[in-house]
Amino acid sequence: MTRPVSLSRPESFPYKQELASALDDGVRCKRMDEPGQLLAGEISGAYQIRLRIAQDPMSRGTAVSADDLAVRDLSMLVNELSASAPDSVLAFYSIGPTKHGFKYHLFEHESDGRFVGCVRGPSSVEA
Repeated sequence: MTRPVSLSRPESFPYKQELASALDDGVRCKRMDEPGQLLAGEISGAYQIRLRIAQDPMSRGTAVSADDLAVRDLSMLVNELSASAPDSVLAFYSIGPTKHGFKYHLFEHESDGRFVGCVRGPSSVEA
């Protein structure tokens, strides 16, 4: 069974407990990248654009609230990608759908499993 290394590390991060519990319950986890092929610098710009769209009230149709999880998740991912060396190799996992109807996209450093970011959305939406 595929299991992200970041879930076994001592650092806490958003959704860590939910993800570990879901995997323990047999929820599907699939590695979405080819090992050694996903570089932080190659995806950083795409997630910066997604964050700008998520923060734009015109795109959303509503104002962004302080507790908006999509903006929080994307902000954390963009910050970590920006802090990573552009040639840092990442692993990308898709987990779900869970019993609560969510799908998670988890990014970690391939070399040691350090958490980079996790985006949660409805199971019918791809990150």
